[in-house]
Amino acid sequence: MFIIVCVPMQAVTALIKRIVKNLQNAVSKRNGEEYYVRGTYTKYNLDFTADVEHMADLGFDGLSMEPVVGDDLSYAIDESDLKRIDEEYEKFDGFLFGTLF
Repeated sequence: MFIIVCVPMQAVTALIKRIVKNLQNAVSKRNGEEYYVRGTYTKYNLDFTADVEHMADLGFDGLSMEPVVGDDLSYAIDESDLKRIDEEYEKFDGFLFGTLF
């Protein structure tokens, strides 16, 4: 059975803003202690550099971006995605080194 829920974009935007605010609040209470905000990329969003840039723009510097893992997942990374992932890592390297130096 599939359930499709239609949610107005304003509600989604408000939810995302609330989540970001809560994450920023949690990080501020860590008093400089290490933390990670983790993202996951799938075969349907291989442009993970943009996600990392966005999280960094929101003020997060403890970031982790990982590929989805699992068996028999329609959104799992497979061999056909490797060329695109390699290209994205090149782009990510440019972002990372441009940010650090």
